[in-house]
Amino acid sequence: MKRISGVYMILNRINGKKYIGSSKDVYNRWNQHLTELRKGKHTKHIQAAYYKYGEESFVFMVIEIIKYLDQLTTREQYWKDFYKSYDRIYGYDICRYASSTLGYKHTEKTKKKISLAHNGKINSEETRGKISLANKGENHPLFGKHHTEETRKRMSLIHIGKHPSEETKAKIGLANKGKHILSEELKRKLSLANKGKHLSKEHKEKISLALKGKPLSEETKKKMSLSGKGKPKSEETKIKMRIAAKKRANH
Repeated sequence: MKRISGVYMILNRINGKKYIGSSKDVYNRWNQHLTELRKGKHTKHIQAAYYKYGEESFVFMVIEIIKYLDQLTTREQYWKDFYKSYDRIYGYDICRYASSTLGYKHTEKTKKKISLAHNGKINSEETRGKISLANKGENHPLFGKHHTEETRKRMSLIHIGKHPSEETKAKIGLANKGKHILSEELKRKLSLANKGKHLSKEHKEKISLALKGKPLSEETKKKMSLSGKGKPKSEETKIKMRIAAKKRANH
């Protein structure tokens, strides 16, 4: 694997907490982290999490590639501040400020200046592209890996009762705008995967409540009309349609 210098993140997929570090060889550093964790010799916070959640719950990723080694500490500090990985609520870092392992250390005053100087800075498109390439294919921490049933259960339990904020919903909506329509092959696969599955009464009621008051677009109405053409309706369906029509007429 090609040697890459930069800033990396060790992410706990279960609770979202992070450990931020930097190295002149990030993938070699990851192997060192694993060795320390497996031997029980890592820093206390991430070691405790490793024992609690298991190795499969952690992923390693490069978040910034650094060309010049003397910038490693500066950029590590930026990402520590960005993710607040030194705060026990958000991460596992023991130290508030980044310190270099290349033979020198910044003073506390300098570290604070570095932190303030990089607050609010955003990566360029070129830098984002490099980071993306560094984590693609075999370099991706999840390449060829699958969650165990135990990990899936943990992830499910930790998200129970959590709902995305309106801001998050808006971001998801914007991110999905303009994306390609599902291919026919994918539609067929989804159809096959859901065949024979029946929704519970509770699930149906939730869907009904979510859709109440939402008018259908003309395009959706046409699609529904076309999909139903030529299909014979059961007596039960006909009765339901008559009841629904009567209700609409009475309102």
